[in-house]
Amino acid sequence: MHVTDRNTVSPPAIEKAYAKINLNLEVLGLRPDGYHELVSLVAFARDVFDVVTVTPAGKFSLVVSGPSGQHIDGDNLVLQAAEQAATIPAVSQQPGRIDLIKNLPVAAGLGGGSADAAATLRAIARLNAIDDIETAFAGLCPKLGADVPVCLQSGDAQAALMWGLGEQVWRPTGAGGLLPPGLSALLVNPGQPVPTGAVFRALAASPLEDVPSAPDKPGPFKTTTELVRFLQNSRNDLEKPARSITPLINDVLCALRTQPDCQLARMSGSGATCFGLFKDLSQAETAKARLAAQQTNWWLATTRLG
Repeated sequence: MHVTDRNTVSPPAIEKAYAKINLNLEVLGLRPDGYHELVSLVAFARDVFDVVTVTPAGKFSLVVSGPSGQHIDGDNLVLQAAEQAATIPAVSQQPGRIDLIKNLPVAAGLGGGSADAAATLRAIARLNAIDDIETAFAGLCPKLGADVPVCLQSGDAQAALMWGLGEQVWRPTGAGGLLPPGLSALLVNPGQPVPTGAVFRALAASPLEDVPSAPDKPGPFKTTTELVRFLQNSRNDLEKPARSITPLINDVLCALRTQPDCQLARMSGSGATCFGLFKDLSQAETAKARLAAQQTNWWLATTRLG
């Protein structure tokens, strides 16, 4: 870990907060501490993201803009991440003004708040020339949220396996990553936020009987067909309770599954955003054009997946 000179003022640091997509999400049970044990293969949307800019000067403040900016309140994960990071001795360049361009829909199952918090930590690490961000912020991530650890190392938008409460994260070493080249997705949100807490309550998971062992490491997947075959043997356990709360999710899934080139359609996280997988971006763009003509009020975005 290297730390900047305390007398040096760095220029602003800019980080992308990529949308997190749960390709599957299996809830193994309810832990004695009240949290849920889970395992999930997570992808990141290379072309769909919020943007966080941290300037290490001036009054500590947060300025929010962007299409979904009006849905962000004053007490959010970006401020919490910055405030907690400021207490670490290695952080000599204190965060001042933070600008958040909020493009992702809120309460949408895309981990937007967690991605924003993680991007804030990465920006603060860059300002202070902190190389080992996992070690530097290890104590902060669990306090901020279950998705923050997997988002923290998503600066290059690489897919990962997460388990436990989300604090256990694995990515393969070397080039290539987990997902097949060209894999793309159409993301669709019907415009109805779904509270995560309500979905977990509706799930009513059974208590864990034993401490689960670490899951088998998946992939790497060489083709879309190989990945889809793997996903078809897994599930998103939150999809059924989310659909009971927001029946419009059924319409979104049906719309995606009727697209000619869609390989698989599923809900991400706790919803209501759903995704359709395609072999390349052009297929996803064609499906987007069809749906955009039919559903003018839905949020639609195409992206490559990493």
